[in-house]
Amino acid sequence: MNPTTASASSLAGVRVLSGLPRRDVDYFKVSVSQIGSLLSVDLTELPADYDLCLYSPYQTLIACSVRPGVLGESLDAVAEASGYHYVRVFSPTGTADDRSYTLRASVVPPTATPTPVPVSLDPGDPTEPNDSYLNARPIASGQTVTARIHAPGDLDFFRIEVNRYGALISATLDGLPANYDLYLDGSDQTGLAVSANHGTEREQISWWDSSGVWRYFCYVIVASPSGEHSDAFYTLRVTVASATATTVPTRTPTPTSPTWTPTSTSTTTATPTATVQTATPTATFTATPVRPGGAAHRPACGLELVLLRRGPRPTGLWPLRRPTSVPTGGV
Repeated sequence: MNPTTASASSLAGVRVLSGLPRRDVDYFKVSVSQIGSLLSVDLTELPADYDLCLYSPYQTLIACSVRPGVLGESLDAVAEASGYHYVRVFSPTGTADDRSYTLRASVVPPTATPTPVPVSLDPGDPTEPNDSYLNARPIASGQTVTARIHAPGDLDFFRIEVNRYGALISATLDGLPANYDLYLDGSDQTGLAVSANHGTEREQISWWDSSGVWRYFCYVIVASPSGEHSDAFYTLRVTVASATATTVPTRTPTPTSPTWTPTSTSTTTATPTATVQTATPTATFTATPVRPGGAAHRPACGLELVLLRRGPRPTGLWPLRRPTSVPTGGV
């Protein structure tokens, strides 16, 4: 059992350890002999939701990794002091599990670098000396500092603490008297973001941390890519804020009234044609009865009507006839 830093087990290389009993905490210690060494810790093959934290030799918190569920945890930090650093493994929910987990730790000494060109201290710049990671000038979130690159090869390092999950780190470099660039490096001294505009244009960086680490340091660096310098000051402002989810507006289509376009359709209409049946007159000659005495019967007033009729004649009607001669006298 190693529930306190006093009972912490020594950790070097890789260790496979038993699971955590309920409400248990495991502490381990890692020896760091040189300031500036890179300390890396990995917690993998988790049977339950375990988190990971790293503490300095003075037992002050350096950083935490608190990813959800059984996702692996990982930490990288540059040692700012020599001596034992402490690693804490725990369950945020008090989950117990008898299965084992794997914990790895490594310490990489600082890499020897060529001796930089000596830069004389600038008595007029209150942030000097701040020419490396080790002597980076601490600044607080929201603080604005004024400084200057006063000689060729001068670099200005600033250090800011990040103390929240999913932080949004923003840095603005303004009022430039020469061509300066802006850099953001992580606690392991690896580059995270850079702003390198031309000339004296303002430099800006906005970087969102999605690592799930809670507390660590970042470095903000001001340098000239071409060795320019000036006695004039620049201003630097750095903020650490919680990232805010941005709502993407949804485009709503505007309803429009439908437009009806008439379609020309040819319609053939049958036009009835009246057929007139024309009666064809048929002349019918009927024998004229003769009165006794041999004289033909004559209609009154010397007028004879001839009726042309289509079809059968009605019965009981005296037949009409055409006279053979027109009488000249009276009856």
